[in-house]
Amino acid sequence: MDREIEVTLENEGSWRLGAGEAISHPADIRHRWAVLGDGAARILLSVAHAHPAAGPVPLSVRDGQAGHSIH
Repeated sequence: MDREIEVTLENEGSWRLGAGEAISHPADIRHRWAVLGDGAARILLSVAHAHPAAGPVPLSVRDGQAGHSIH
């Protein structure tokens, strides 16, 4: 990334990211990426999908919270 961007996740908040920083989030959460300032930004975006046979991923595995799962 060569410019600062802001990532907003519905019901979660917003984060400003600069060069060398990263963020991850489930794709099913409404989200928005915005370039801050003038000009364009260059970012690296990676999307990963769990294999359907694997079933839901427990949140305890994803982010340390037990008792919930994502589908």
